[in-house]
Amino acid sequence: MKNKVVLRSVFIGFALFTLEAKAAIVIDQQLSISAGTFYYSNFQLQQDEESVWVYSLVPAYRVSALDGKNTWFASAALRLERSTNEDVSANREDPSGQIGWRRDLEKGSAGVSTSYVRSSSRLRQFRETGLLFEDTTDTTRTIDANWTHLFSDRLDLAVVGSYQETTFGWTQGG
Repeated sequence: MKNKVVLRSVFIGFALFTLEAKAAIVIDQQLSISAGTFYYSNFQLQQDEESVWVYSLVPAYRVSALDGKNTWFASAALRLERSTNEDVSANREDPSGQIGWRRDLEKGSAGVSTSYVRSSSRLRQFRETGLLFEDTTDTTRTIDANWTHLFSDRLDLAVVGSYQETTFGWTQGG
């Protein structure tokens, strides 16, 4: 009698476990590589013009897991830059990454993500000041959270929170 109860318990437990294990999870993976070449005739905007060619290669990988209502995602990339004249533009290796989660709700969605990006500050310097003083490094860390509720086709409520921190360092120092 005891063996039958144990066997039934094991069978029921196994059946319940396999029912849970049948939940479909879809894994989506993406790999991309982009390349570019840039020519700057007077990159530092100085009277003694020095031209430079900058070659870039950016391998990136993204993976997502979907189980119906939840989506987990992560991505990583590495921007490699090589210059023909390191006195004008330094060689760089800048990583970036993101990880997050999103859930579809009955009438809306909720999600959280965090990211890390390291990049050259030369473009920011040029946009803000019109000059390039030094090629330094920006490191930006971000945390985002959001929640959306749909009241009707025309009315929804969204609550979004974000924290971003940017630090500046020296070339290649990060």
